[in-house]
Amino acid sequence: RAIVFGTALTLHMRLATLLKGLSITVINCALVESQAFRMPGCPPGTSFTRLRTVGRWRFEVNCQGECILQEVLPLPKRFSMCVQDSNVYEIEVRHQVHISLDLHNPDGHTSEVGLLC
Repeated sequence: RAIVFGTALTLHMRLATLLKGLSITVINCALVESQAFRMPGCPPGTSFTRLRTVGRWRFEVNCQGECILQEVLPLPKRFSMCVQDSNVYEIEVRHQVHISLDLHNPDGHTSEVGLLC
């Protein structure tokens, strides 16, 4: 799905806990940019890959049982902070949203679950 550069990404989530007493307390989101550079004519495997975090967002929630959330993630407005997706002349740029949930367990300790979108 294409998103206009410099606008916002709307994140829709439907979360349900499978354990009674388990609650979701914090949602952390990060937009990660992957840049891959390959030299033409060189053997496969000779490439340079770089990952950088373009933006981070943190949401405090109190979700027990089932909840539906909608959050807006504003994207950077300058090319120095974020480059558009492309695959041109052995240069490939892609973006992914990494989501992690902080879970408060009934016995008192905290766990973390990660998702990749």
